[in-house]
Amino acid sequence: GSLDDKVAGFLKIKDMLKQLPTETKDELMAHITAVSGATVKSDHPLYAFMSWDDVRKMNASPLIDFGAHTVDHVSLAKVSNDVMASQIDDSVTALEKNLGHACHFFSYPEGQEDDYSDSVIDYLKTRHFDHSPTAIDGVNSLGAVGPFDMKRMMVGFEDRAFPFADL
Repeated sequence: GSLDDKVAGFLKIKDMLKQLPTETKDELMAHITAVSGATVKSDHPLYAFMSWDDVRKMNASPLIDFGAHTVDHVSLAKVSNDVMASQIDDSVTALEKNLGHACHFFSYPEGQEDDYSDSVIDYLKTRHFDHSPTAIDGVNSLGAVGPFDMKRMMVGFEDRAFPFADL
C-alpha cells in the first residue's frame, strides 16, 4: 500500500502491542518481523535519546526537574512484581548516579488506567514517592483524585490550544 497505509498499519500494530503483557508483546513482535522480513529500526529522530551530558546540562536549570520513568518504558501493571520493582529501581538508580542527587519524581510509562495498579502505587510509596501523574487527559478536582492518579492537560494531543482556551 501507500506510505499512509503503512503508517496506519504500523500505528494499529503499535497500539495493539501496547495492550499486551511484555513477554507476549516481545514474542509477537519477533513473529511479525520474521514473517514480514522487516527489520526493526530505532534510529529515527523521534526515537532519539538525550545523552547524560544533555540531561546534566538541563538539570542545572532551576526550572527543570528530572524523574524516573522505568528503564524500558514497560507498562508496570503488565509485568511481574519483580520486573516492575527492577524497572523502577534501576531507573531511579541511574538518575541519581548521573545527576548526583536524589530522585523525587516518577511518572508511569504510557500512564493509562491499565498501565499502573495498586501494587505499583504501593511499591512507589516504599520508594518514598508521594505522587505520580498519569497520562490520562483531564482536569483534577481537589479531593476527588488521589496523588497517584493525577490527570494531565495533554497539550497537542487533543488539538487543544495553549493556554487551554477551551476550559
